[in-house]
Amino acid sequence: MRMNLKKKSLILMLAVFVLMTFFTFKQETQAAEAWYTATIVATGSGYGNNYVCLTASGYFTQKYMLLSATQGKEQLATALTALSLGKTLYVLLDNALETPTIQAMYLIN
Repeated sequence: MRMNLKKKSLILMLAVFVLMTFFTFKQETQAAEAWYTATIVATGSGYGNNYVCLTASGYFTQKYMLLSATQGKEQLATALTALSLGKTLYVLLDNALETPTIQAMYLIN
């Protein structure tokens, strides 16, 4: 009986340790995407990707961003139109990333 009690105690301690480790080191995997109103500074392509450089007052200044892999050509057309007409863009991206990918882009004003 005594050995059985030690075995149960050990299993309980291991279970508590695993749960503590899981909750202590759990990391959020959700993106912090948000919409930003931005002005376009530059656009172009290189290294197989299309990029835009945007400024959103109060959030970021002249930050380079990737255009979507699936909608890159459409977004590039929108970005070039905004740049040539001096229009503002409304973009969905995760600004916490060093080089965010623009998920959606709209020409406004």
